[in-house]
Amino acid sequence: MAVQVDKKVVFMGVGILVGVIGIAIASRWLYKKLDIQTKLKLRQLRPEVRKKVEKFLIKAQKAGIQLKVTSAYRDCEEQNKLYAQGRTAPGAIVTNAKCGQSDHNVGVAVDIVPIVDGRANYKVPESVWNTIGAIGESVGLSWGGRWTSFKDRPHFYDRGGKSIAQLWTEQQNLANLA
Repeated sequence: MAVQVDKKVVFMGVGILVGVIGIAIASRWLYKKLDIQTKLKLRQLRPEVRKKVEKFLIKAQKAGIQLKVTSAYRDCEEQNKLYAQGRTAPGAIVTNAKCGQSDHNVGVAVDIVPIVDGRANYKVPESVWNTIGAIGESVGLSWGGRWTSFKDRPHFYDRGGKSIAQLWTEQQNLANLA
């Protein structure tokens, strides 16, 4: 018994497969263009957040915006040092979160900086930050640039529907099991 095959369906299926492979290769190529510091910082994130941040960085590259991850996971010592800045230590206030209160302490956040002419540049126009924010949000990340009391444009995070307190408790429970 001969099986009839619709050639249009076969060609369409092959076309879709080639397109998917092409997108995967292009994404891998763009991922390889990320700097080593960014790649190392991505490894500090929870896997589900890392995937979103990778998509964010690749999508930004496709839009002609190069980004570098400057911060991902922070331990308590680093977080408290940043919290002290502008309070009991020299410098400007850069965070309102002590240890256990930051998205960074639970591996669900990154801070990024745009790279312009090969250099980190936080002073890009507001329109560029808004484009970066929209790209991050389009892949499912929340953006600190939307905060009203302490705008943190470089900050992107995904708590997965949980509070920082819940994530912190989970993390502490896992640490106690180890």
